[in-house]
Amino acid sequence: MSTALVEADSWLFFSVCKTLAEKPSSFSEIFEKLIPVALSNQLPFTTPANLSRILITIISPVSISPEQIATVADELFLSNHGQAHLEEADLIEDVEDLSMWITRESPVNNELSSQAILQIVKDLTAFLDLKAKSFGFVGAFGSATTQELLFSFIKAKTLQLSSFHHDLSELNPLFALLNDSSQFTKWLNGLILPYIYYWRNYASLGDFKCSTSDFLSKFSSDDQFFQLIEPLDSQEDVTYSETMDISSYLNNVILPFLAYNGDNLDPLSSWMSAKTTNLTQHLQLWDRVSRSVVSFAKKEESFSSHACMNFVRAYVISCVKETIAQEAGLSPSKLSQAYSQISLTANYLVTTLNIENVSPLNIATTLEASAKVATENNSSNIGLENQISMLVKAPVTQSLITLQSIARTCDALYPMNGLTMGKYFQLKSTSTVDYDMRQQEILKILSRVSELNYKQVLGSIDLFVSTFVGTDVSSIRDIDQLIIECLFNGNLFSLVLKYYQSKNEEFKISSNDIFDLGVKKFWDLVSTASNIDERIGKMKLAAECLNVLTVLSSEKDIQEDKRYTTMRLKHFVKALGQLKNFKLVLDKNLPITPQQILNRLNHLDDDEPLSPVSLVSSVLEQNPKSYLAYEKLYKIVVDLALFLEIEDTDSFLPKVQSACIESSLIDDNFAFAYKQSKELFNFYVTRGQSEQLGRFWLTFYQVGKYISTEWFNEYDEKISAEKIEILLKQREILSSTLKLMKPSNLTVDNSRLIIGQLRHVNQEIHRWYTEDSARYTETTQRAVESTRNQIQSNIKNLVGDASLSRAQAGEKLSNLLVSGIGWAIGANRQEP
Repeated sequence: MSTALVEADSWLFFSVCKTLAEKPSSFSEIFEKLIPVALSNQLPFTTPANLSRILITIISPVSISPEQIATVADELFLSNHGQAHLEEADLIEDVEDLSMWITRESPVNNELSSQAILQIVKDLTAFLDLKAKSFGFVGAFGSATTQELLFSFIKAKTLQLSSFHHDLSELNPLFALLNDSSQFTKWLNGLILPYIYYWRNYASLGDFKCSTSDFLSKFSSDDQFFQLIEPLDSQEDVTYSETMDISSYLNNVILPFLAYNGDNLDPLSSWMSAKTTNLTQHLQLWDRVSRSVVSFAKKEESFSSHACMNFVRAYVISCVKETIAQEAGLSPSKLSQAYSQISLTANYLVTTLNIENVSPLNIATTLEASAKVATENNSSNIGLENQISMLVKAPVTQSLITLQSIARTCDALYPMNGLTMGKYFQLKSTSTVDYDMRQQEILKILSRVSELNYKQVLGSIDLFVSTFVGTDVSSIRDIDQLIIECLFNGNLFSLVLKYYQSKNEEFKISSNDIFDLGVKKFWDLVSTASNIDERIGKMKLAAECLNVLTVLSSEKDIQEDKRYTTMRLKHFVKALGQLKNFKLVLDKNLPITPQQILNRLNHLDDDEPLSPVSLVSSVLEQNPKSYLAYEKLYKIVVDLALFLEIEDTDSFLPKVQSACIESSLIDDNFAFAYKQSKELFNFYVTRGQSEQLGRFWLTFYQVGKYISTEWFNEYDEKISAEKIEILLKQREILSSTLKLMKPSNLTVDNSRLIIGQLRHVNQEIHRWYTEDSARYTETTQRAVESTRNQIQSNIKNLVGDASLSRAQAGEKLSNLLVSGIGWAIGANRQEP
C-alpha cells in the first residue's frame, strides 16, 4: 500500500471524525457515501471495523436517533453489495474526492502536515478501538461471522446508549437488526427484556438510585440478580399491579435472567432462604415462586431437571428450618395455616414433577443412627442440624415426599393435639421418646372427641398410630384400650360399641377388658348421681353404660361372672326406677341418691343380714298410702335382693306383706291389714311352713291390738257395727296366730302377749254385746214413757176443746190410742 493512499485515507478518516463531531446532522449522508468505500477493504483506516467503532463511540446519542444508527448498521453489516476492486490511483482519487466533499461540510486545518494528520489518525483509531472494547465490541471482521459482529456491535452500542436511554425499549430499532440469531435472542430475552420490564414497572416509578448503564456494565451476574430481585425484596416500595404480581415478575424478569446466566436457580433459592419474613409470608412466597419456577421450566424448557431438583431441595430445607425455628412463637391459627401451606406446595410439586413410587425417609432409623454417632462423640445434639442433614443427604424426591408426609400429618393433627414439626421429629426419635409420651399425644386427640366429630378424631388417631406407632399388635391393643377408656370417660357409650365392633379380630381388645372398664364407669356414675331417675342426669348415663355391658355380655368370649354382673346391675337400675315413684329421704334434708341407697343396703347392724326390706320400710313410713302398691314394693325388694345376690327371693314376700300390714294399720285401713294377714297365713300354711309364722307374731299382735280413733267419739250405730266386725276379725287373727304358731324359745313370752290381747278382744266383744243389750232396753223404756206423756197431753187437749162434738172427741181419742200404743198391738189409724 503506497504512502499516497495511506495519507489520503488518513485525511479522509480525520475529516469524517471531525465532521461527525462538529456537524452530527451530516451523519446519514456521510455514512451513505463512506460505507461503500470502507467495504472495499482496500483502505488502512476507513474500514468496517473502524466505522463500527465510530458508530459506537463518536456518534452523539442526542443528535442521532437509534433508528438512524440502525439504518447505517444495517448497511454496514448486512449489505450484500460489495465494492469492486479499484486500482490504487482510482482509489486515491475517490478518497480525495470524498475528503474534499466532507471538508466542505466541516473545513480542516490545512496547516497540519500529512505526517501530523497520519499520527493523529493512528492515535484516534487506537483510541476508538480501546473505547469500543470498553463497551464490549471486538471488531474481528476477518474471523467472526456477520451475525457475531452485528451482535457484538448491538451489545456495545446498547451499553453506550444506556447512559442516555434508561428505557432500553427505545433501542428496539437496533434489536430488530437480528432476529435469527440464537445467541442474540438469549441475550435479548434473558437480559434486555427483563431489564425493560424491571425499569418500566419498578425503577422508573420511584426515586431509585440506579442507572441502566450501571446494570449492563456490572461484571457479576449476581450483582445484576440482586438489582432485579429488589422489587420482591422491597415490596413496600411498590404499588403492585397485575404486571408486578410476584408470578408475573418472576416469569418476565427473574427466571428469564437466571436461564440466560446458566442452568442455575441457586441465586433465587439462596435469596428465598435468606429472606427474613414471618413464617406464613415465607411459605406463601415459596409457594408462588415454586409454582412459577416449575411452570416456567416446563413451558420454556429453560432449566434442566437437575436445576429444578436443586431448587426443590432448597425449598424442603428452608421449610423445615424456618418452620421449626418460628413455630414456637406463632399463634395456633398461623401455625395451622403454615402446615396447610406447606402441604399444598408439596402436593403441587409432587404432582407437577411426576414423582411416583417414592417412599418417605425412615426418620426413626436415621435419627437413631444420628443419636448413636452423637453418643460416640459425647454429644447430645440430635436436633435441627441432624434433621436438615438427613434431608440434604437423601435424594431430592425422597426429601420432598418426606416433607409432604410431615406437612400432611402436622396439618391434620395440629388442631387435634398441637403436633408441631419439631414435635414430629421428636416423636419419630425412638431414642428420646417412650410409649407414655405417645400415649399423652393420643389423649390430647381424644380430649376433643364427641358424637359429631367421632370419625374425624378416630381418623386422626389412625394417622398418629400409623405414623408414630406402627403395626405392633400389642401397642395397638393398648391404644385401643386407651381409646375405649376415654370414650367411657366422655360418656360416649354408643361410640364404645361402634369402635369395638369396627376393629379387626387381630387387633380387637378383649371384651372382658372393655367390660371391666364399663363396670368401673357405671359405678363412677352411680356413686356421683344426684338422683335415682334413670331418665335424667348421671343415672341416664349409667343406664346407657349398662346397655354397653348388656351387648358385651352377649359376646361369645365374655366370662360367665360378667354376664351375672350385668344381670345384677340391671336389677339394681330397675329397682331405682321403681323407687323414684315414691317420696324417700334417707339422709336428712338431702334428696335421695343411689349412693344413699347403697349405703342403706350395705351398712346394716352387724347381726342383721343384708336386706332390702329395711329400705321398703322407709318408703312405707314416708308414703302413707304406699302399702296399697305392695306388689310394686315386693318387686323392688326382689330386684334389690337379686342385685345383692340373695337367691331366696320368695322369703321377702311375707316380709313386705308384714311391713305393709303395719303401715295400713297406721293409716286406719284395718280391712287391708286383715286381708293381708289372711294371705300371710295362707302363704306359710300352704307350704307347710306354719312354724315360720312366729317371725311375724308382732304384726299379728298389732292387728289384734288395733283401735280406731272413731271408737272414742259419741255413739254411732254405724261405727258401733263396724267395731264389732273388727273385734271379731281381730279375735280370728289372734286365734289363728296361737293355733298356727309353733312355740319356741323365742316365742314363749310372745304367746303370752297374744293370749293376753286375745282375752282383751274377747272382753271387748262381750262388753259390746252387753252395752248393745242395755242400749236396747233403755230405748224401749224411753219410748213407753214418751207415749204415756203424749196420751196425757192429748186428753187435756180434748177436754178443753168445748167446740168439738162427741163424735169428733171419740175419733180423736181413738186415733190417739192408735198413735200412742197402737204400734205395740198392730192397730191401724182411722182415716177421716
